[in-house]
Amino acid sequence: MSFQTLERHRKIVEQNHHRNPQTWDTIRRIINWLDVDGMSGDETETPLGVNPKKVRRVALPWISPEITGLLHAVESYAPATYEENMSVPVGNASLPHLMEAKRTSQNSIAIARLPRNWYDGNWYKVNSSSAKALLGVRKDFEILFLDVYYSANDIRR
Repeated sequence: MSFQTLERHRKIVEQNHHRNPQTWDTIRRIINWLDVDGMSGDETETPLGVNPKKVRRVALPWISPEITGLLHAVESYAPATYEENMSVPVGNASLPHLMEAKRTSQNSIAIARLPRNWYDGNWYKVNSSSAKALLGVRKDFEILFLDVYYSANDIRR
C-alpha cells in the first residue's frame, strides 16, 4: 500500500503512453482502479549500515500473479524515456528495486468490486462464501501482457 508506488506507476504510464496509446490507456485504467490500496509496498532489504541499500517488494496476498506481473513490467519502463531522449534523471538515484517478494503483507485488505480475475485464485478459493459476497467481484477484465523493458544499461541482457 504505497502512495509512492502508485505515483511512480502513473508517471511511467504517462512517459510511455506514446509507445502504444491503447495499451498504456488500459494500463492506466488498471492502475487507477487498483489505486493506492492495490499497490504493494516496499521494504529495505539491506541490514542497517550496509551499502548499497536495496528495496524489495512486499507482496499482496489477494492480488493475482498476472496483475503483479503487469505491474512489474510497468516498473521496468522507468528508464525508457531517459534512454530514448539520451538524458539523465535529475536528483538522487532511486534505490535498486527487487521485484520478487520474499514476504507477503499480513495486514493488507483486499479491494472490493474488482474483476474476478484480478484476485489470486488460491486466495479467493479459501475465503468463505460471506467473504466472497462482501468482495462483490465483477466480471473478468482482460489483464494485458506487457513485455518487460530491458534497459541498455541492464546487465541481464
